[in-house]
Amino acid sequence: MFTIEEIENLHLASEKGMDFIEFLNKLKEMNVEYYDFYVSDGRYKYTHIDGDSIETKPLYEKKEISTVSNVGMLKQSVKVHQNGDTDFLTFCRQASESGVMIWRVEITNLRVTYLGHDFGELLVENMIK
Repeated sequence: MFTIEEIENLHLASEKGMDFIEFLNKLKEMNVEYYDFYVSDGRYKYTHIDGDSIETKPLYEKKEISTVSNVGMLKQSVKVHQNGDTDFLTFCRQASESGVMIWRVEITNLRVTYLGHDFGELLVENMIK
């Protein structure tokens, strides 16, 4: 099982320029099956292939999540962010305004799923392998 320190060190490497796919490959080497990002406060929850999980501390103060989902706005925000035109915190704000409660990154399937208030799928994005 991985430790919170290993995860935090990996995040630091990512912030210093590690490619996202390389970041995911490192998580895969650590047997992370998926991670959830909680838009409301910026917590990450990493789940090991055996089902155990650990959570990080919140990144920011709790924010309101829109109770009205806006998939069109979410798609546009994802596109703009993937192009590098917004920073992470701006994307988090836009996700909250679009009604995203959690996004899940599946390491093995290379897929991101954005979930709304009822934990229903708002958007599923496949990543390039």
